[in-house]
Amino acid sequence: PTGLHESYFVDLRLKFGAQQSTPIIEGHGVARDYPGYSFKLMGTDSFSEMPFRDFSAASFTNTRNEPDAERGRPDNGDLLTRLLTEPGTTLIAENRARALGLGIGDSLNLRLGSRDQSLTLIGYIPITDSKTMQALDNLLLMDIATAQEVLALPQHLSRIELIIGEDDRGTALLSRIEQSLPAGAQIISVQSSNSALSQMTRAFRTNLTAMSLLALMVGLFIIYNGISFSVVQRREMFAVLRVLGVTGKELSWIIYAEAILLGIVGTVLGLLLGILLGYGLLELVTRTVSDLYNGSDSAALSVSFASIIKGMALGLGATLLAAVLPAREALTIVPQLAMQRMQLESKTLKILPRLARLGLWITAAGLLVLLFSERSLVLSFGGLFMLVIGYSLLVPQTVAWMTTHLRSVLGRLFGLKGHMALHSVSRSLSRTSVAMAALTVAVATTLGVTVMIDSFRGAVDSWITQSMRADVYIAVPGIDRHVALSNMDAALIERITQLDQVKYISKARRTVLQTSSGEIELLAFDLPEKSLEAFTLIEGEQERAWQSFSTSPAAIISEPYAYRHKLSAGDKIQLPTLLGQQTFDIVGVYSDYASERGRVVIALDNYQHYWRDAGISSIGLYLEEKDKGNSGEERLVKQLRQMLPTDSPLSITTKKGIREATLTVFDRTFAITEVLRILTVFVAFVGILSALMALQLERAREFAMLRATGLTPGELRQLVISETGLIGLLIGIIALPLGILLSAVLIHVINRRSFGWSMEMSLDFSQLIAALLLALIASIAAGLYPAYRMARTRPALALRGE
Repeated sequence: PTGLHESYFVDLRLKFGAQQSTPIIEGHGVARDYPGYSFKLMGTDSFSEMPFRDFSAASFTNTRNEPDAERGRPDNGDLLTRLLTEPGTTLIAENRARALGLGIGDSLNLRLGSRDQSLTLIGYIPITDSKTMQALDNLLLMDIATAQEVLALPQHLSRIELIIGEDDRGTALLSRIEQSLPAGAQIISVQSSNSALSQMTRAFRTNLTAMSLLALMVGLFIIYNGISFSVVQRREMFAVLRVLGVTGKELSWIIYAEAILLGIVGTVLGLLLGILLGYGLLELVTRTVSDLYNGSDSAALSVSFASIIKGMALGLGATLLAAVLPAREALTIVPQLAMQRMQLESKTLKILPRLARLGLWITAAGLLVLLFSERSLVLSFGGLFMLVIGYSLLVPQTVAWMTTHLRSVLGRLFGLKGHMALHSVSRSLSRTSVAMAALTVAVATTLGVTVMIDSFRGAVDSWITQSMRADVYIAVPGIDRHVALSNMDAALIERITQLDQVKYISKARRTVLQTSSGEIELLAFDLPEKSLEAFTLIEGEQERAWQSFSTSPAAIISEPYAYRHKLSAGDKIQLPTLLGQQTFDIVGVYSDYASERGRVVIALDNYQHYWRDAGISSIGLYLEEKDKGNSGEERLVKQLRQMLPTDSPLSITTKKGIREATLTVFDRTFAITEVLRILTVFVAFVGILSALMALQLERAREFAMLRATGLTPGELRQLVISETGLIGLLIGIIALPLGILLSAVLIHVINRRSFGWSMEMSLDFSQLIAALLLALIASIAAGLYPAYRMARTRPALALRGE
């Protein structure tokens, strides 16, 4: 974290003959004039860079296809010369310049840690494709000497990149270099670095993929309902075709052909809508990734050919799978029974117990997968999906059982119409069972995710309250790879310590250690005894742990770090220091939700000894008892702001402000989940609607008979809406156990294996009522249009036969 001295690069080239090597210096800055935008500053050596990146003069441009081209600019050939000779010059990615409205010659004011710096834009880095756009979007490229001046790190490098052959000569060279490394330096392969980066976001990507597949599974039910609806519409026609000699197999092939055509149209439309949805969600996801992983604050939508093929395969595959049962129904149509629903319902009632038994087996298998999948996130989601599929197979039989046992109760409560509504629900399972299963999954998913998010939010809120012990915090924004870029002024700290209302202060140092197994976020604290309670130890004895922490080379690690690295209290951890690899005893594991990668915490004295760094990244101020309270904190904040220069980059935040900011990030993180959840419920709503439309066709004569015997249109609408409301009520009740089970799996299995942290499940009665109302409202809303259509149908027209 203190950087390499540039003299070591000279040694690599001259002493070891590592000709394919290049020095890099990096830093991070925030645009002062463009809130929300950050940049990565990268200084390179143009003379040794060519084997690594094509950052030659020919790659750059000082023109852009925009009206500002009239402004005076040098020729392309002068760009490299200006970059090498003029102070504070930089190149910017063309797309980022366009987004910010920056032109050649404009100044870009940056906040670099605790300092401000102005850069002059002299050219653009052209963007040739979407991958280049994503890689270079927030990059500011400059000569390495300029970057050292801008970052105030003379003679320092962030890293040296090497290209080493895989032959014996390359292996020998790498061995010699490794033996000559300066204290604290390491050799890290690009492959392991990329692997660590991929693993860092793997859980986030896996969770989004699982939610998308869940929406697709609910969509599968809708496709089935749609194709089944088309078969219902043509049962009489199919019966006539059978009489004329068309075989059942030929009819089923017609259904498959139609499904393929509809699947192609639907898949193409789905891909187009998916791309549009991607544009809409990109900023939301990018902001979430930036919040969680310190990534770029903007990104370009990338639609790969592989994604298109995968989407087409999923769309067509789901359509063909959903067409199997309707095609089988067409295959088994008996002409003389085509008009009789009783035959179809009797067949359905015979199948339901078998489906229920299969569902029980799949549910049990899913529980076993979750139990024995250890740390595998993919297997965990596989077990979760097995639970959902198995439970959905139980829904029709459960509905049949409930309608049988509730008939007498509803009959007494609601009279003849209640009895009729309940009887109609049990007699229409052949058409509504799949839609009811889809709605059950949607409502249960909504409940499960809601309980998980609320439990998680409550745990984070409690954790903030427990861990934020100081009253006011002052910090250098962000966390840079080079610790010298995140230093607070020692004189300022001393002046703050002397303030009358400040009882005592805590000091902290934040840095990132680069290792072959990934980055380690290291925190070093000098805490007053009162603040030790901020760390809630879930492993290790509190008093003994802090005694060892303060007096010996010891560390406490966060729960996510312990989980990911399979460590516990009593184990040891090795950290790369300026005095070589140093072993620290792990004296405790503490609960932490700040980083899913995990953190390692050591005493500030140990950090300063092993890393030779006396800098401070942040301090916490503890007020005198008489000054505590919101007014006292606000007065101190106001006084501190007056002590600092007007343009000081230091952030001053109260405990309350940190809590609010953290919860804002939390809510923003789960906003994408909320969008996918709404889509899933909408898909289930359409499924119920299509099932009811199919019922309208099949029961047209039945409703016409009721109208002919005296039932008014209004009473018929009430009957249909009562049926749909009853369906919603039953589905809501059935979905509750699955929702609670899903929330338990999400909290204790998926979250644990995705991010490494644990939490208690917080189940509130209002969440159950909300899920019940969601099912009820969705069903009633889906039944309004079919009820309207059924009530308007003329009885004579519906009763007429040929």
